[in-house]
Amino acid sequence: MINVLMMNTSDIFTQGLKILLEGEDDLEVLEVSDRESNFIEQISDFEPDILLVHLVHGVSDTLKKQINEIREKYKQIRVICIFVSYDKKLIKEALTLGVKGFLLSHSSGEGLIHSIRSVWQHQYVFADEIVTEMIDFLGTECMNKKEKLSRFFSSQNMDMNDRDIDILFLIYKGYKNLEIANELNLSEKTVRDYVSKVYKKLQINHRHKVKAYLTSIIHEKMKE
Repeated sequence: MINVLMMNTSDIFTQGLKILLEGEDDLEVLEVSDRESNFIEQISDFEPDILLVHLVHGVSDTLKKQINEIREKYKQIRVICIFVSYDKKLIKEALTLGVKGFLLSHSSGEGLIHSIRSVWQHQYVFADEIVTEMIDFLGTECMNKKEKLSRFFSSQNMDMNDRDIDILFLIYKGYKNLEIANELNLSEKTVRDYVSKVYKKLQINHRHKVKAYLTSIIHEKMKE
């Protein structure tokens, strides 16, 4: 039996959702109001496995506190959010809350039930639109960071070509030489040669110092 705790669920949509879930033999549902201060006491005997949160207006500080309080008390619980609308900021906030399931309010009932069972089995679940958004976001973030490195070295009149930037970016990410070789489809010896070359250009001989230097460049530029 999978115990599903529904929060932030006061509209017609979620009432219908509760009826849908209660029709499944392996799901037991308890709905609590996030407006009540004693909501933790309401679920003390329920031992929830899944926390299902309907996000209509984003993640408020109160909701963050409540979700964290539930996750602290019930270590095994896994969180699924149903988004009415979403953006990069909201997805990032949900990730920091330990959310495992990212669904949309127009998701099918069958899809939701399947997602609950999947998350219960320690899997991540994403609506297709959110996957696309996250891939675009992560790709843009990586490109932005590499571009920041490239622009910085150019502004310092340092001769760093595209391959040098690739190597430096992967060093920044904590990759070892063999991992860099696998990522860039190069031999490990070739990577060692590139690493030695960029160290010489930077006039820094220790990897952790190079990484710290690159981190300072990227983070400083991201503040601008």
